[in-house]
Amino acid sequence: MIEMLESTKARIAMCHCLFLLVLVNLFLPFNNYHTTDMDNSQYIVSQDTVRPEISSWNFTKEARRGEDFEVWADVTDTGSGVKNVSLVVEETASIKTVHSLSFNSSLYTAQIQALQANRTYELFIRAFDNANNSATSYRRSINLMIATTTRIDPNATFVPVVVSSSVVGVLVIVLAYFYDRKYGGD
Repeated sequence: MIEMLESTKARIAMCHCLFLLVLVNLFLPFNNYHTTDMDNSQYIVSQDTVRPEISSWNFTKEARRGEDFEVWADVTDTGSGVKNVSLVVEETASIKTVHSLSFNSSLYTAQIQALQANRTYELFIRAFDNANNSATSYRRSINLMIATTTRIDPNATFVPVVVSSSVVGVLVIVLAYFYDRKYGGD
């Protein structure tokens, strides 16, 4: 009889523990993926797996002139919301600079310092949402190689070129005359 009583008490204690676990799981979810509807009658489990959308992005023309420039991006996320947006400036595969963009009520923007001359850069946007899904935009290239062409000033070179060409022309005629008298000339 004592064994049966102890067995019944153990079953009752186990039922109480199970009931307590159910209550804790219903009212205190342990991760951010559990939500309930408005009248708490249904248990819904969902997770944001969709990456943010980078609709468009660009930078101002000053970037191609080697000056400070502005970059903007149109980024949205309908799931958990946009966490951060960055401009990645890639000089080589191992040399990257990341600039954070700020939201200005319609676009993500940033003012970027001038890029160094005599280099080629790849620029792109990277965005993360609050569920850590990420998106990367298409790349844009900036070539800041400085052309080294020398301009000739016609006012400074006209007189020397004409005078030297005339002297060379007269010298050739005089030499041809003497050559003809010495070696040829019937």
